[in-house]
Amino acid sequence: MHMVFLVCMSTFSVATPTFSQPINTDDNYGIILDGGSSGTKLKVYRWSYRSVSVTVSTADGSSDVIKTDISLIANMKFKPGISDLVDSLHDYLDDILEAASEAVPLRHQSRTPIYFLATAGLRSKPIEVTDELLSSIETYLRQYGVFHNPYNNVRVISGEEEAVYAWVAANYLRGFFYGDTPTNEAVGVLEMGGGSTQIAFLPDHSIYANMFPVYLGGVTYQLYAHSYLFYGQNYIISRINDFLLALRTGNDVIIDNPCMLKGDNTTVSLFQESVHIQGTANVTKCLEIIEIFLRTADDDWCYPKPCAIGRTYQPPVKNLVFYAISAFSYAPTYLEAVDEQGLLDLTLLKTNAVEYCDKSLEEVVSSGLSAAYASPYCIMGLYIPSLLLDAYNFNEDKNKVYVKTSIDGVNIDWALGAMLLLSESQDGGCDISAATQLPDMRKTCLSILLPAVVYIINVFLIQ
Repeated sequence: MHMVFLVCMSTFSVATPTFSQPINTDDNYGIILDGGSSGTKLKVYRWSYRSVSVTVSTADGSSDVIKTDISLIANMKFKPGISDLVDSLHDYLDDILEAASEAVPLRHQSRTPIYFLATAGLRSKPIEVTDELLSSIETYLRQYGVFHNPYNNVRVISGEEEAVYAWVAANYLRGFFYGDTPTNEAVGVLEMGGGSTQIAFLPDHSIYANMFPVYLGGVTYQLYAHSYLFYGQNYIISRINDFLLALRTGNDVIIDNPCMLKGDNTTVSLFQESVHIQGTANVTKCLEIIEIFLRTADDDWCYPKPCAIGRTYQPPVKNLVFYAISAFSYAPTYLEAVDEQGLLDLTLLKTNAVEYCDKSLEEVVSSGLSAAYASPYCIMGLYIPSLLLDAYNFNEDKNKVYVKTSIDGVNIDWALGAMLLLSESQDGGCDISAATQLPDMRKTCLSILLPAVVYIINVFLIQ
């Protein structure tokens, strides 16, 4: 018995002389609920199609492109993260969907697709818990009945998928996919959420692992993408606490945390016992802990080479330009390590962080910063330079990192890339978990073939 599997991971356009449907110049809307570890972000996008005079080379010659004018019209965060909810899920979703209904005009609501895409918060949960929660969300969205629910619109996306979406968003907004743009002008993307951190870029040579072949308009872009679960802003803070708790001796109920400001403290429960964690602001010891988390495997254990964190392969970044988005922007901006053009000075960030971490909680709060961000900014000010310079092996003389939150008023985040790729799936073709199409590009498949899928298919065919 022979079986044939058609795998279309995602699709994407570049110049388009033909469309499966007439171009709609009316406003279109799409909703993404970004289910992160620290909260659910409601993002409502609006776009329309317009023809632009950009000549793009194609196999048939050249043509003008159809481009979207896309904008984020609603952006709200609802706490806590949905993974922390047990009994109040309906009330929680009620608030979110009511806000979404206010953002989308009534006449558009029935054809406006809505997606709940969870990230690191649910990736770290037992699969039984995750499946039950997703099932409840899917049922609720369909019963709510206001918006269009495409097939498979409630799911957990992989960290690598999140990285690819972010890369698509950043380069789309820069116009990279229009015109004969050299591949070395694509920017890499650094993203950090509460639970994980991602890196995605186009190396200039072969990739030995974590490769995502992106086929676009007759050109294949060999995209490297990797996601580190438990390396996001909130999780790295929790891991520092867990590391210190593991080192406690006897029945100590007070633990010193060198990564927290003096005067800051928290209480955690450990084996039905309350343990008090207090800040001591010792930068040297804090950096030693961070270095343990980011340590590269010994050469004998690193394969293929080179490795970034642990045994994770990462090709050299050489002289690439990167955009740092999401949580990469908060501490560096506050610590005045970002210039007017958005260029991040990693050495200055570490220097300013060392000075900042020496302040007391009272001193920082009196200057106007919320106590909730005081110690996290100390940790992130030390963690980010170590992550980029030591783990990712960036070179400040060669790699420019720009802290970018938006381009032309549109936020850069993975949700935008997801919205672009998902926006036409409701019109047919591959389902959204396997393939989608950008609204402004040619019906030429952009295939993001996940290594795991390729591996499974190869094994099946061999058998």
